[in-house]
Amino acid sequence: MTPPDEALARGETGEIGIGGIGVAEGYFNRPELTAARFIEDFLALPNNPSGRIYRTGDLGRINEDGEIEFLGRIDTQIKLRGHRIELTEIESVFLEIPEIAQVAATTFEPAPGAPELVAYYSVKHGLAARAGTMSVSIAATAWIFRMRFAPVPTSSSTGQGQPAVRPDRWILPRCG
Repeated sequence: MTPPDEALARGETGEIGIGGIGVAEGYFNRPELTAARFIEDFLALPNNPSGRIYRTGDLGRINEDGEIEFLGRIDTQIKLRGHRIELTEIESVFLEIPEIAQVAATTFEPAPGAPELVAYYSVKHGLAARAGTMSVSIAATAWIFRMRFAPVPTSSSTGQGQPAVRPDRWILPRCG
């Protein structure tokens, strides 16, 4: 589906929505979140007693065989070893380190089925990040997961100590 809540043709990419008997009627004591994520069933799905469709936040499409293909998240939330992680929260903690100019957190798999977190970062022009500072600053975020750090050299600057372009997490090289 796509805003404003319309079904897409087979093969088109959009947000995955689910409805039916097993879908809750909303979040407990969270009316704002319920209103945003549980929308009116505009498709009139059969066997959907709540009359709602849950917006999953997942990106997908229906393939030629009628199966749903998961293509990733619309936002930057990931699930790693059963835990939901907002990559932007990791980036926010990283940006508290004075030497860090920009950061992009993502995942990679050094071995099939063994995903890890990686933070690509660039330092402010003329500065070098201290490994000890980085370790202490991110300890609260990364304690449960092994996390790798990959510096991204910046060749240009805005003149204010900032790289000219924010790292794009989708095109960063995969750590090995």
